[in-house]
Amino acid sequence: MFRTRWWTLGLALLIFLGLFLLFGVMLPTLRYLRSTRSVMTPTTTIITQVQSMNDLVMVKYVVEKVVKLDGEPSLLGKDSVILLLHAVVKAGVDLAGVRPEDVQVTGRKVVMTLPSPRITDCYVDDRKTEVWEYKTAFWRPFDKDLEQSARRQALEAIRLSAGEQGIQKEALERARQQLRLFLGSLGFREVEIKTR
Repeated sequence: MFRTRWWTLGLALLIFLGLFLLFGVMLPTLRYLRSTRSVMTPTTTIITQVQSMNDLVMVKYVVEKVVKLDGEPSLLGKDSVILLLHAVVKAGVDLAGVRPEDVQVTGRKVVMTLPSPRITDCYVDDRKTEVWEYKTAFWRPFDKDLEQSARRQALEAIRLSAGEQGIQKEALERARQQLRLFLGSLGFREVEIKTR
């Protein structure tokens, strides 16, 4: 029984000593060594990896708009169409356009200059777009271009509206957030993102 106590006491002392060495000596040393190592990521590697993120930096707005367009009036009346247009607008930063001179690395600091954000796509979702009303004047041939004209005009108005609502600003901010996270994971402590 006396021997069992000594074994238990010796084992507890050994465990305590092991934990002290692990948490008191080894972990602080490893943390210090990790924080003092320099970042050795070549600029070309950064550019290649940033360019591969191109599809991640997108903002998508889904817009519905009621559109009414009247055709050319004639003696017999005029045609008109009313649509519920469902459109998708996408904006992003073209990370494939990042050049070697756009990345400056100084120790643990990186400064990156991005291309300006732009609207990359704007289209009508035909599956969700509805024709609410289509009026044709009496004794007049059907104007097949009226609906297409209404779609084109509405799409351009939606594109302008999305720009005014800040879709490009939102795309730039999303690009900055993703690049800060990515470059931080490479070991950079200070990340500065600019635009051209």
